[in-house]
Amino acid sequence: MGDRSARMVVLCEYSQQHTFLYRLLTSLGFPRNRIRIENVRNARGAGDQFVRNRYPDEVAIYRRKSARMNIGLVTAIDADTEPVRRRYQELNEALEANGQENRQNGEEICILVPKREIETWIYALFGDTVNENTKYSKLENEGACQPAVEQLIDYLRHGWPNDLIPSLERGCRELENRLPE
Repeated sequence: MGDRSARMVVLCEYSQQHTFLYRLLTSLGFPRNRIRIENVRNARGAGDQFVRNRYPDEVAIYRRKSARMNIGLVTAIDADTEPVRRRYQELNEALEANGQENRQNGEEICILVPKREIETWIYALFGDTVNENTKYSKLENEGACQPAVEQLIDYLRHGWPNDLIPSLERGCRELENRLPE
């Protein structure tokens, strides 16, 4: 996971996801100027709908460009109180409604679905005992997520423990298998 030349598109709900994913990608070696982040701005409670609505367009762009350039798409959507698998299903349904096939093996389309919110992952990565049904407090400073980002990078480089919360373990697998080199 050294220097990476891919263009990365990040589709996410809100600014804490934006900060977390931007720091993750840059720490993994993706150049800052090759990362484009799309998130809902100045809206409350509409982030998940924004991601579902925008996802088919971003997948279509990825599919058009991936044949001629090194590109990846990272989509983050909180599960909130829904099952994680429901968010994957909703994204598949959005593709189908747009006349597209579901995500295929080999496509560098990474889907991250934290159960409740990204803060659940952040606190788990800080080493706190968390569960996926509790709503955790927002960080006072979004940049304070950096130690969590560094822990996630360590997991991706050296393997993650067997006792991770399920949505974070699935996220690790997505990142490991779906990010471009």
